Amino acid sequence: MSHDRLSTWLTAASGCFALVGLSLALLGNSPLFATYNDPIAAVFFGDAPPSDAAVAMRGFLYGPLGGTIAGRWIALAFIFHIPFRRKERWAFVAAGLSLGTWLLVDSAVSFATGAWLNVVMINLAPSLLVLVPMLLGWRSMRNA
Repeated sequence: MSHDRLSTWLTAASGCFALVGLSLALLGNSPLFATYNDPIAAVFFGDAPPSDAAVAMRGFLYGPLGGTIAGRWIALAFIFHIPFRRKERWAFVAAGLSLGTWLLVDSAVSFATGAWLNVVMINLAPSLLVLVPMLLGWRSMRNA
């Protein structure tokens, strides 16, 4: 795959993940996210449903979390669209450090708390759809 196509792919994938973050912020407590919320709630509450207060708190936390996710992916979309496309190596390093830090911290906390499903449902897609294509573009990056 050409470097321009990789850049286009990475920009589009980042835009899609930004929409996921925005959706989480606005609709995180809706049935749209039940396939995520229900198994994660079971990790922390067992068979008992979470209290109304816990559901309300989750809804609040999804606001800042989803906004942060959307903002980070929007920034990465611009990095992938302009400096990454220009093959500026700093763009690869910046995107890689951002994604790598998130992946390591998020995965470590998820495993430590028993919420390993978060790693499968949330971390796997960006790893496959963004990190792998980024690595494919590494050799074409030039020193800047």
